[in-house]
Amino acid sequence: MIKKKLALSGALLLAPIAALAQEANPTDTTKPLPPVTVLSDKKAEPAKHKVAKKKNAAKSTKAAVVPSQQPADVDLSLSGAEGPQPDSQGVMPPSVTAQTVGGVIVSDPTLGRVSSVSREGLNILGGAAQTNFYQGADIIPSVNVESPDPFGLSNTRNINVLGKGDFHLSRNINGLPIMGIVGGNDLYDLENISRLDVYRGPIPADKSLGVSNASGVIDQIILGPQDGPSTFAEQSFGSWDFNKTFARLDTGLLSTGTQLFISGSTASADKWTGAGDESRDSFALGLSQKIGDDLKVDINTVYSKFDGNPYKALTYKQTQNLDQYYGLDYDKILNYNKILNDAGVATSLANYYQFNRVTSEDFAVLANIDYRFAEGQHLVFKPYYWNNDGEQWSGSGTSQVQIWRQQNDNLGGVLEYNGHFATGTDVSLGYWWPVQEKAIAPFVDAKSINVLQPPNLTGAKATFAVPSYEYDAGLKTFADIAKHRAELDGKIYGIEPGSSANAAIQKMIATNQFGLGGFKLIESSEAGMLVTVERAVREKKWVVFLGWQPHPMNIQIDMKYLSGSEGVFGPNDGEARVYTLTSPDFLTRCPNAGKLVSNLRFTTQLENVVMQSVMNKEKPAEAAKAYLKKNPQVLDEWLAGVKTYDGKDGLPAVKAYLGL
Repeated sequence: MIKKKLALSGALLLAPIAALAQEANPTDTTKPLPPVTVLSDKKAEPAKHKVAKKKNAAKSTKAAVVPSQQPADVDLSLSGAEGPQPDSQGVMPPSVTAQTVGGVIVSDPTLGRVSSVSREGLNILGGAAQTNFYQGADIIPSVNVESPDPFGLSNTRNINVLGKGDFHLSRNINGLPIMGIVGGNDLYDLENISRLDVYRGPIPADKSLGVSNASGVIDQIILGPQDGPSTFAEQSFGSWDFNKTFARLDTGLLSTGTQLFISGSTASADKWTGAGDESRDSFALGLSQKIGDDLKVDINTVYSKFDGNPYKALTYKQTQNLDQYYGLDYDKILNYNKILNDAGVATSLANYYQFNRVTSEDFAVLANIDYRFAEGQHLVFKPYYWNNDGEQWSGSGTSQVQIWRQQNDNLGGVLEYNGHFATGTDVSLGYWWPVQEKAIAPFVDAKSINVLQPPNLTGAKATFAVPSYEYDAGLKTFADIAKHRAELDGKIYGIEPGSSANAAIQKMIATNQFGLGGFKLIESSEAGMLVTVERAVREKKWVVFLGWQPHPMNIQIDMKYLSGSEGVFGPNDGEARVYTLTSPDFLTRCPNAGKLVSNLRFTTQLENVVMQSVMNKEKPAEAAKAYLKKNPQVLDEWLAGVKTYDGKDGLPAVKAYLGL
């Protein structure tokens, strides 16, 4: 009887949402944004709305949990005086305009557009357990979520984006491809998520990271440490012994520039049909630290453990007779007397519910290291790591159990340069060809970005290198490496584990390409590799390592690059060119600024010198000034035809500023 009352209560709580959809006025933009907001990067059009509908009695029980106030929301405003700004986690918001109708979201379903659900929207849509981020996206146009679990705890679920399933859906956190295709459970409680972004169809290059994104991208943006100290706790309960306890502590901004949050939760529920239950425990920690005026470090780590019995799927024939099979599930009791046939053979042993279960233990850590080297100019490094260890038990045939061990290790990093001009027009100076060609090509073909010709940097490369004394002694090509196996001690020095360069080296060793079979790849950080090489150079020992330019190593070490790579690191022995990207109409809208970015040409030597100064703790602006004072001739090309704000020639003005 209690269960029926709670289910009825849930239905009553859902009723006002539909009512809001009927009463909303799409043209009224003076009211504050409602809790559920979809953001679209297409200009506002007449509203097309999708109403949340109650699908079944079980699903309605999710609203039976007593709602409570959430931690303070982050500011979801999308722009400021200088254009879009990163949020507290260093994540850039989508470039959007917003349309809303009451408590129901509205979105442009055009391919390639982004839709976002706010923190309060997740509170409404995310289910009683507040763990299943799929449920939070269910109301977005062209997104359909199916699950037999009314609370959002179960991993038995599916999501279709534009009709395609979740096997090829990129499930990101703060824009990083944390989770793989197989294995893992929901990492974060939705109470710790500030926004959910869903990308469908063609996806912007900087949002498309993931193991596979053919279905689209769902990106969870973490609710980072808050500016003010606060504590938040809630106790939820519902039908079928559902309960969840969640607590979060924020320190606020401390005198050291530190902000910290810690949260923990435990949730469990019985299945609404059949035997078994589901439980999930989670712990999360977020740290934000400002170091000086220009460096900010955000670190997030999360642990999550899930253990549950899945629901049994019905056959198509059984779905045609739901009156009989609606509650069909795995056997509650393992009774040999009942399941033996006349010949004494087990006929349904595999249908026992304890032989059908899922366990998963996950740990992840991700960071955002943001260095502002000039106003509106940021160099951002985002390392991440995810570990998953789980098992999926499933009965097979009459008396067999398949145990699928799922273990994942995902290590990676993203390096970004973000620059924004005061005019509101974005320009990227960092399109590396050919490495980024596949990611950029669809947008070039669609004429949504413009690649300026010629490149702003030529002569860049990444390939094997050796000290000059080795090169002079005969180690000049990839084929020469094996000839000097003894002098090299059978070792090749690479960079961080998981890098694409290391993968290429390991492949050469595994396939004995260039006779490298039996060599050992020594993986380490960039700094560790360079320390080893510099020590070898001082001692005149032999070493072969992964080198690249531009980089200060080309100044610090007397080194030479090897030839004859046969395209292992790309064409022309790892050659790369760097191009400038602009919006399609930038050169016509901003001809003076367009002239400047079109004129910019760099050399590897220029970048080697300036990077070395920066790495030696000199401020980037001062390092650039020092270089220009010593090499003023580069200004002649850069500033040719460029005017000052008041229409005067730019070259004399810049030289006067530099004291030339």
